[in-house]
Amino acid sequence: MHSWLRKIWTTLTWATEQLNRCSARAAAAIQGWGVSRLVRALEPVVILIAIIAFSIEIGDRQEERMARAWQLLTTKAPGNSGKIKALQYLNSESHWLFRNWWPFSKERILLQGIDLTPPASAKWKDKLEQQKTVLHKDCPQPTYLVSVQLPNVYLGKATLVCVDLRDADLFAADLFAADLRGADLQDANLQDADLRGADLQDANLQDADLRGADLRGADLQDANLQDANLQDANLRGTDFRGVTGVTCRRLESAKCWEQAYRDEHLECGANRPDPQVPDPPVCRSTD
Repeated sequence: MHSWLRKIWTTLTWATEQLNRCSARAAAAIQGWGVSRLVRALEPVVILIAIIAFSIEIGDRQEERMARAWQLLTTKAPGNSGKIKALQYLNSESHWLFRNWWPFSKERILLQGIDLTPPASAKWKDKLEQQKTVLHKDCPQPTYLVSVQLPNVYLGKATLVCVDLRDADLFAADLFAADLRGADLQDANLQDADLRGADLQDANLQDADLRGADLRGADLQDANLQDANLQDANLRGTDFRGVTGVTCRRLESAKCWEQAYRDEHLECGANRPDPQVPDPPVCRSTD
């Protein structure tokens, strides 16, 4: 906030200096230049005022749109409730034309901690609050985010339980410690995503692209990883117990797979770490 106010103060100071200079030019014009030169002298003032007014109007409109988008996102509603457009709009705010130099531009929108869990019965809500396992098949009508385009989005510690994210573009997304229990991520692009400490218990990751994803400390117990691409994903400390659809060949394409907590059939020629040890030893691959 203080940084934003300083930007405004700097711009207003600069504008005041320009106005003073133009006033001096105008006074000189009145004394000897004539009306036409006076008009030319005042042109920079008019242009400056127009630019400031235009920027303020844009800022006001953006604030209104952002407020509407946030209201839509925080209103509990299942199915296709317009949340896709709202999320994509807020995620695009960081790429606004003037944001790098103009004080009325918007800062990067952070969706940290947002709760997009669908509305549910009191019994189901109680299960969530008690951190019990959420089975994908038991999810209520999910929040519909199919094919949402959110590359580089910041959703750290977001609650996305039972959210329908099939075919979503989450390339390089920050999903640190996000709650994705029971979420449907089939065919989702999670390449280079930050999923450290994320809870993906019983999530559907069939055909998901997890190449280069950081899954250190993530919980994927009972998740469906049928045909998921794990190439170069970091699995140090990842809980793979109970996962389905994973073969040794696919597992070995990942980094630090030897340090993943896994079942006996995924031993794949390497000793399995003890689940009681929270921090497995450093693997041969670079963390």
